[in-house]
Amino acid sequence: MIPITEENKSIAMDIAQEAFIDNPSMLWFLKKDSEKQKRMRALCEYCIDMSIEKRGAFLANDLNGVILIYIYNSRVSILKSIAITFRLIMNCSGWMKVPALARRNYLSKNS
Repeated sequence: MIPITEENKSIAMDIAQEAFIDNPSMLWFLKKDSEKQKRMRALCEYCIDMSIEKRGAFLANDLNGVILIYIYNSRVSILKSIAITFRLIMNCSGWMKVPALARRNYLSKNS
Protein backbone atom coordinates (compact mmCIF):
# COMPACT_ATOMS: atom_id res chain seq x y z
CA MET A 1 0.00 0.00 0.00
CA ILE A 2 1.17 3.48 -0.88
CA PRO A 3 0.13 6.39 1.36
CA ILE A 4 -1.92 9.00 -0.49
CA THR A 5 -0.14 12.36 -0.64
CA GLU A 6 -0.78 15.60 -2.50
CA GLU A 7 1.35 14.21 -5.35
CA ASN A 8 -0.84 11.14 -5.95
CA LYS A 9 -4.16 12.39 -4.60
CA SER A 10 -5.61 13.04 -8.08
CA ILE A 11 -5.06 9.38 -9.00
CA ALA A 12 -6.91 8.33 -5.84
CA MET A 13 -9.75 10.76 -6.54
CA ASP A 14 -10.15 9.45 -10.11
CA ILE A 15 -10.39 5.88 -8.82
CA ALA A 16 -12.87 6.75 -6.05
CA GLN A 17 -15.03 8.88 -8.33
CA GLU A 18 -15.27 6.11 -10.91
CA ALA A 19 -16.14 3.56 -8.24
CA PHE A 20 -18.89 5.62 -6.60
CA ILE A 21 -20.43 7.70 -9.41
CA ASP A 22 -23.57 5.52 -9.53
CA ASN A 23 -23.60 4.26 -5.93
CA PRO A 24 -26.96 5.12 -4.27
CA SER A 25 -25.34 5.27 -0.83
CA MET A 26 -23.12 8.10 -2.05
CA LEU A 27 -25.62 9.79 -4.39
CA TRP A 28 -28.17 10.55 -1.66
CA PHE A 29 -25.83 13.22 -0.31
CA LEU A 30 -25.24 15.06 -3.59
CA LYS A 31 -27.23 18.11 -4.53
CA LYS A 32 -29.60 17.10 -7.32
CA ASP A 33 -28.58 19.12 -10.36
CA SER A 34 -26.63 18.83 -13.60
CA GLU A 35 -23.22 18.82 -11.87
CA LYS A 36 -23.20 15.21 -10.63
CA GLN A 37 -19.57 14.56 -11.69
CA LYS A 38 -18.26 17.69 -10.00
CA ARG A 39 -20.20 17.03 -6.82
CA MET A 40 -19.11 13.38 -6.64
CA ARG A 41 -15.51 14.50 -7.03
CA ALA A 42 -15.96 16.90 -4.11
CA LEU A 43 -17.42 14.09 -1.98
CA CYS A 44 -14.51 11.79 -2.87
CA GLU A 45 -12.07 14.59 -2.09
CA TYR A 46 -13.68 15.04 1.33
CA CYS A 47 -13.40 11.31 2.09
CA ILE A 48 -9.79 11.18 0.98
CA ASP A 49 -8.80 14.40 2.77
CA MET A 50 -10.32 13.25 6.06
CA SER A 51 -8.60 9.88 5.68
CA ILE A 52 -5.26 11.56 4.94
CA GLU A 53 -5.65 13.65 8.09
CA LYS A 54 -6.35 10.47 10.09
CA ARG A 55 -3.39 8.68 8.49
CA GLY A 56 -5.61 6.12 6.77
CA ALA A 57 -5.57 6.90 3.04
CA PHE A 58 -3.73 4.51 0.74
CA LEU A 59 -3.42 3.58 -2.92
CA ALA A 60 -3.05 -0.07 -3.89
CA ASN A 61 0.46 -0.98 -5.04
CA ASP A 62 -0.77 -1.38 -8.63
CA LEU A 63 -2.49 2.06 -8.48
CA ASN A 64 -5.87 0.49 -9.32
CA GLY A 65 -7.55 0.79 -5.92
CA VAL A 66 -8.04 3.14 -2.99
CA ILE A 67 -8.10 2.08 0.65
CA LEU A 68 -9.60 4.45 3.24
CA ILE A 69 -9.22 2.91 6.67
CA TYR A 70 -8.51 4.59 9.98
CA ILE A 71 -9.46 4.56 13.64
CA TYR A 72 -12.94 6.13 13.73
CA ASN A 73 -12.37 8.49 16.64
CA SER A 74 -8.82 9.53 15.74
CA ARG A 75 -8.36 13.26 16.13
CA VAL A 76 -8.15 15.83 13.36
CA SER A 77 -7.31 19.48 13.89
CA ILE A 78 -10.63 21.26 14.50
CA LEU A 79 -9.78 24.06 12.06
CA LYS A 80 -8.75 21.58 9.36
CA SER A 81 -11.92 19.56 9.95
CA ILE A 82 -14.11 22.66 9.68
CA ALA A 83 -12.36 23.75 6.47
CA ILE A 84 -12.72 20.31 4.84
CA THR A 85 -16.37 20.00 5.90
CA PHE A 86 -17.22 23.54 4.76
CA ARG A 87 -15.69 22.80 1.35
CA LEU A 88 -17.81 19.63 1.16
CA ILE A 89 -21.03 21.49 1.92
CA MET A 90 -20.29 24.28 -0.54
CA ASN A 91 -19.17 22.03 -3.42
CA CYS A 92 -21.22 18.90 -2.94
CA SER A 93 -24.43 18.92 -1.00
CA GLY A 94 -25.51 22.43 -0.18
CA TRP A 95 -26.84 23.46 3.21
CA MET A 96 -30.10 21.51 2.85
CA LYS A 97 -28.34 18.16 3.51
CA VAL A 98 -26.70 19.27 6.78
CA PRO A 99 -29.64 18.20 9.01
CA ALA A 100 -29.80 14.79 7.27
CA LEU A 101 -26.06 14.33 7.71
CA ALA A 102 -26.26 15.25 11.39
CA ARG A 103 -29.13 12.80 11.89
CA ARG A 104 -27.26 10.01 10.10
CA ASN A 105 -24.14 10.71 12.18
CA TYR A 106 -26.18 10.66 15.41
CA LEU A 107 -27.85 7.36 14.47
CA SER A 108 -24.55 5.69 13.59
CA LYS A 109 -23.04 6.71 16.95
CA ASN A 110 -26.06 5.53 18.95
CA SER A 111 -26.90 2.23 17.30
